[in-house]
Amino acid sequence: MPFPSVLSSALGKPYTEPTEADRYEMIRTYFQMLIEEELPDAVGKMKQFASWFTHGVPGGAGLRKAIYESRSAVEILGRVEEFFEAKLCGAGALAREVV
Repeated sequence: MPFPSVLSSALGKPYTEPTEADRYEMIRTYFQMLIEEELPDAVGKMKQFASWFTHGVPGGAGLRKAIYESRSAVEILGRVEEFFEAKLCGAGALAREVV
């Protein structure tokens, strides 16, 4: 992410890469807002944002593919939640919650 690092440098502050939890919170909050606002182009906005936001995220190509194939905003949010919860909690932890 060149721009944030340049901005941080200009402000005299070190740039710290956002954690996966930070990324998850940001994308989830934005997507929930789009759903709540019932915007007619929410799906397109979500797909566009996801392509930018997941660049450089390990496994991000798979998430982008899943999002691209989704047909609704709720489905896209579900894909994002599945992806990040598996990464943050571990697949075993999620499987135990479901049972």
